[in-house]
Amino acid sequence: MTNLLVRKGYGFLGSSNERSLGSKLIEVPDADIQKWGLGLPIHTGGVITYPLRRTIEGIRVWTVRHPYASVVQRNIGATVTSNTLSYDVATVGAPVDSWVFVNENTAGQGNLKKVDADAAQLVTIEGAWSPNPTVSNGRIFFITRSYSIHAGSSQTVIKHTGTAGTPNFTAADIGRTIVFLSPGHAGDVTRRITATNGTDQATLDDPLFVAPTTNAGFIVLDGAGAAQTLATITDGATLQDLTINLNNAPAYWNGDDHNNWDGQPAPNPRSFSLLPIVSSMFETMWELRAQQPTPMFVVQNARDSAFISPYQIDDDVRPFYFGWQKDITGLDYNPTNEPNCLTAFKAQIRSCEELAALEGYQIDWDAVFILLAENDSLNADRLPLIGQNMELLRDNLRSTVFGGKKVKWIMTGPSSPLLTGRELICDQLQGVVKRDLYSAFTDTRVGYTYINPTDTHLTAASQTQLGRDRAATLLALNRRIADARILQPNPLNPLQP
Repeated sequence: MTNLLVRKGYGFLGSSNERSLGSKLIEVPDADIQKWGLGLPIHTGGVITYPLRRTIEGIRVWTVRHPYASVVQRNIGATVTSNTLSYDVATVGAPVDSWVFVNENTAGQGNLKKVDADAAQLVTIEGAWSPNPTVSNGRIFFITRSYSIHAGSSQTVIKHTGTAGTPNFTAADIGRTIVFLSPGHAGDVTRRITATNGTDQATLDDPLFVAPTTNAGFIVLDGAGAAQTLATITDGATLQDLTINLNNAPAYWNGDDHNNWDGQPAPNPRSFSLLPIVSSMFETMWELRAQQPTPMFVVQNARDSAFISPYQIDDDVRPFYFGWQKDITGLDYNPTNEPNCLTAFKAQIRSCEELAALEGYQIDWDAVFILLAENDSLNADRLPLIGQNMELLRDNLRSTVFGGKKVKWIMTGPSSPLLTGRELICDQLQGVVKRDLYSAFTDTRVGYTYINPTDTHLTAASQTQLGRDRAATLLALNRRIADARILQPNPLNPLQP
């Protein structure tokens, strides 16, 4: 493809501090929210009204399509009682023991209830709404492949109640993900389907921790074109503006309805919305967009507890993972231990380039920001190798996905004095800078705060500070590179030193 406009691209890699675990969105000052372009208000008195979707134009973020559920949408009608609700247009005919979700409503948003009856544009639920939805206000979702557990289910094989009109399990469901609903599996446990009997029974890839509670709910994530596995991580991927997308919903409704700046695979939007967070990316990209034309392109890949040295995932941990993350064997970014988080990042970079070309752009990858030395510091054997592994990762990315270009490498931290070997790590990272003109270090040891005195995760204010400092580090690195080029002897120009 020719005549593509060239625009800058940026990567963000790291562990839980990179994805800003614990830095609360509601603690970000309104001035910053407005400056970034998200619009006000984000919350009222610390309370966020769901669903919430805000975007920042010009920052195009590679966005995964998580496994999602198909739904039938209806507007709420003029009749609401303690256990009924009317809706517009045609009757859905939702099966008994399926589930309905109040996605938008002034009072009742977030209600997830089992269907007792559905006829004449009136749904009757088991139990009662809590609280009652507001009449003629908002929208409900009938979840197409939602079920209730039959008494004959076990930890490895589940059965649905099989009421009239309930969709059967089929061979097409093999490989799809099930989300289990409370009660019975609080925390939104997920499993993949490995086999079905063609009617009411499905076999799971990993045993549940306990047998599912009879009549508890579950959803088959049947949406088409989703990233079900690591091999299909780019299926359905899109470029979207930098987005905050929050909802206390039990499943994704189109697969990209999540915070696209946070690459951590989570089983549903509710996983993000319980504690809405914000990362340094917002401030970093705001600073950078003042220096160059838009759009700019971003790929983020950060995983809780990730390492830079090889770290094998225990078999008893993998069942907790969702989507493509279930297929990695290493919770790390080390080139010697793929398939791991690095494998996913490489696929994301390539996919981002392809999608950008469809929009008329060629990406000039400018820098990767990385915060990935904290977990390795907890092990005496891994600690002295952090600098070496940092260079291994940098050089591998430059050669395998960036075409040999010396993409700038902006390292951060660790900053907390609670982390073992902090000074040794910082010395190693500064050594990386001395050995490579295109590497730099953002020092966060002074002036940063943490979510509590015994935690190593940055507050929202410090995430914003980190974003500002990262942009400043990149600007200083650009000057350093320019100065080095001026001072470099040029055999074609004897007047140049």
